[in-house]
Amino acid sequence: HVTSAPTTPDQPAGLPFTDVAESRWSYPYIREMYEAGVIDGMTPTTFVPTGDVTRAQFVKMLARLQGADVSEYRSAGFEDVPADPWYAPYVNWALANGIVSGTSAVTFSPDASITRQDMAVMLYSYTQRFQVHLQQQQPVKPFTDAGSIAAYAQIAVQTLFVCDLCHFFLCRIHPFFTRCKNTITVNKNHITDSKFKKQTTDRNTGGTGSVDYN
Repeated sequence: HVTSAPTTPDQPAGLPFTDVAESRWSYPYIREMYEAGVIDGMTPTTFVPTGDVTRAQFVKMLARLQGADVSEYRSAGFEDVPADPWYAPYVNWALANGIVSGTSAVTFSPDASITRQDMAVMLYSYTQRFQVHLQQQQPVKPFTDAGSIAAYAQIAVQTLFVCDLCHFFLCRIHPFFTRCKNTITVNKNHITDSKFKKQTTDRNTGGTGSVDYN
C-alpha cells in the first residue's frame, strides 16, 4: 500500500521523498503529481522511482486523476479482489467505468506489475470514458516489436503514441514501467495539459514538459 506523509523541515517543500533529489530528471513530474494528490509514496519518506508499478497502483492513480469518490465501490466480482484490501474500491471503480476488464473473466491480478500495453489500454479507456479529446501530434510510426503487441492493445498503443502521450515508448513496447515513468505518463496526460484537454469541466491543474529517458 502506498502512503503519504507531512513535510518536515529538512525535506523539500511539497515532496517528502528522500530518494527523489531535486536534481533528478523526473523530480518536477513526481512533485507535481504528488502535490495534485495523484500519487504518493511506497513509505512516508520513499517513492522508489525505479520500482515497478502494480496494476492496482495504476488504477489508483487514474481514480485520483479523475478525482473519483471510490468509497461506494465495494464489489467488482473479481475473485482476487476481496473487499478488504486498500486497492479494492479503486479496482471496482475502474471496472464499473469500463477502464479495466481483468486478466481473465474472474481475475484482475492486482499485485502484478503493469505492462506498457496494459497501461496504454487502461489510459485509452480512461480517455474514452471521461470524454478526453486526443489530438494527433505526430505521424503513425510502427514499433520495431509491433508483432509482440497484443491485438487488444494495438489501438490504444498507437493512439496514445501518435498523440505524443506515451512518446517514451520510442519504437518498442518494453514490457514494464517504472514508478517514475508511470508518473510522467499520467503527468503528460493530465486533463488540462495543452495536448490532453477534457471536453467537460476543467479541473485547473496540469503538467507538460520534455522528458529525459534515462
